[in-house]
Amino acid sequence: MNLAVRSRYLRLLIPAMLVLLVLAALFWVLGGSGCVYRFRQPQEADTLHLADLEGSYVTVSAETLGAQTYAFMGYTTEDEETIIEERYCYLIVDGKYLTARVTKADVAELQKYDDGEQMVADGTIGSMLELKFGKLEGTVEPGEFKETRDILIKWITEQNISTDREGVTTDKATGADVSRYAETGDYSAYLNDVILPYHMTMGYWGDRTRAGAEILAILAILCVVLALLILISIFLGTWEKPYRRALQKWGRKSMGQDFARSVRFGRKKNLVLGDKYIWWLRTFSSRVMPVEDVLWVYPRSRRLEGGKKDWSLGLRSETQQWSVRQGELGTVQRAMEAIRDKGYPLAMGFDKDKQKLFEKDLAQFKAKVRNGTI
Repeated sequence: MNLAVRSRYLRLLIPAMLVLLVLAALFWVLGGSGCVYRFRQPQEADTLHLADLEGSYVTVSAETLGAQTYAFMGYTTEDEETIIEERYCYLIVDGKYLTARVTKADVAELQKYDDGEQMVADGTIGSMLELKFGKLEGTVEPGEFKETRDILIKWITEQNISTDREGVTTDKATGADVSRYAETGDYSAYLNDVILPYHMTMGYWGDRTRAGAEILAILAILCVVLALLILISIFLGTWEKPYRRALQKWGRKSMGQDFARSVRFGRKKNLVLGDKYIWWLRTFSSRVMPVEDVLWVYPRSRRLEGGKKDWSLGLRSETQQWSVRQGELGTVQRAMEAIRDKGYPLAMGFDKDKQKLFEKDLAQFKAKVRNGTI
């Protein structure tokens, strides 16, 4: 009996829970687990080390990035205005180059550095110390920005590598002595070693924007919460309250014995008729009532496409009104006859006089049912 009632909603709710958990895992994966950075404090860029580089959550001044920009990405409008959408900068980590990408949201912050240099040159300000630069945050991920690698190589070679008066050639950014490479002019071996196979993107958590990672994390949490709510509702019996009230009122043992001797009707076996009780097995909130409480049964139909009719069993007591889908008229008629054969007073069939009397004078309707005049 319990299985018959509960299987109706468990076969929908359990797959729904699994789908929600799969969606939660999918959102989590798509978010690159970025939400974990909400619970971390970013570390200063100058404290980074190669050993724990991957996945690091880093903060760095816009001034530092502005001074170490090696590439600009953007376009020129029809009015010949240059729009910068991204800037590529470098940071030095344990003597090696780490590329940092600054996306459109933070490009304006780095523009302050360029503007500041111009103001110093014009004499508008005395030094860059008079300007305030914000701090940007980002995360380090594996992989290089291949599209800007050649630009970085050219920048290092032309801007950072220089020879002093003693003839010693060094990389002024890393402090490395590259004199042996200078003899041939081929720095490729040095560059392949010194450019890290990692990148940092400002404004990103993992491989998603901070906003994107937050949204995906929220969606993942919502899916988990919904799955938990469904699970809790199952344990609390939310989807079978009418059935549980019936158990409390008439007793599990009595109902269970009657259910074991019952007969089922309908394509989905959703109408269960015992000697004492009748069950309507629904997807949610299955119902039960004593057979002796049934006052009136009648066939109901609705027309389907193609002219075919779908039949239901209408059933009324003093407190309940059911419309149990059975499919075929013959099934409805057999169910009506089976209920009648239980021997309790019963009105059979539908007409407007019965409906009018039931709705306006239930006491008289019951009286006519008992004396068999309706």
